[in-house]
Amino acid sequence: MFPKSPVTTVEKDQIRRLSRLLPHRTALKFIEITLAFCLAFLLAHLGTVQPFFPFYILAFLTVTWVQHAVFEELHEGAHYRLASSRRLNEYLAGFYGSLMGISLDNFRVRHHMHHRHFGTPRDPDLPQYQTCPSGVKGWLQYIAVNFTGYGAITSLLGAQSTLTTGQPSWQHPGFTLVVQFVVFVIGVLVGQPFFYFAFWFAPLITLTYGISHFRTLLEHYNPQTWQDPATGETCYGAFYDFQAGIQRHLLGAQFGYNYHGSHHTEPSVPNYNLNQIAHEDYREVPETLIRTTTYFHRMSEILSPGYEQ
Repeated sequence: MFPKSPVTTVEKDQIRRLSRLLPHRTALKFIEITLAFCLAFLLAHLGTVQPFFPFYILAFLTVTWVQHAVFEELHEGAHYRLASSRRLNEYLAGFYGSLMGISLDNFRVRHHMHHRHFGTPRDPDLPQYQTCPSGVKGWLQYIAVNFTGYGAITSLLGAQSTLTTGQPSWQHPGFTLVVQFVVFVIGVLVGQPFFYFAFWFAPLITLTYGISHFRTLLEHYNPQTWQDPATGETCYGAFYDFQAGIQRHLLGAQFGYNYHGSHHTEPSVPNYNLNQIAHEDYREVPETLIRTTTYFHRMSEILSPGYEQ
């Protein structure tokens, strides 16, 4: 989207170093996801054995954490940042995509369009951040659409969905159906036949879907338009880096995409190195376009009356 600024050899070397993939980091993230998935089963089981309803709530929230972590790794795979082996990258990213019910190929195309055409009508994500809900009525409508399952089901059935468009591949929809069935079978084998529907599918279309859309709003909404420095085109949105802390886990950026502005600056850098980028040295952008804050401060800003003006 933006032209590259001139960089020195040292800066190029730094980006090259930060872009180097570390297999053990990808493996550790996979292990974290697997352990959290097992914890969700355990919590659901305890809720049945006790019975103790708060265990069910914890299981639901744990699965939401898992799904956001899986989506972040799918995002990494869409940028070929999971493994230096292209085949291994595609297999692992395809597996993550199938867990989420998403076509890797179609998501990659749409997401790269988001990078190339950010802030313009050609960005498929523009509807998520072009405007901000206003007032109690606006936010209630936003919640009703994004957090109740309505938006996810509409997207699933819609012509522009990342789930339904694109050419069929080995991964989607065939392998996706297999993976979803395996999750169901695992629940049955551990004595939780309802697990798939209550603690995988339900979070996926409600809290996980809603938070992912809300994150896009937090990461990119800007009440002022700006001009692209290369083309002069009027654009929407901004880029936000969020400082680390427990808040990044609550808002679904477990492995590093709280530095989302930096990701747009250098998408070749894997998520575990994004905090090392000094993005202002590498991009020609309006001086106020890339901003650093916290999720909580940004949420307060978004929810403030009149901010959307």
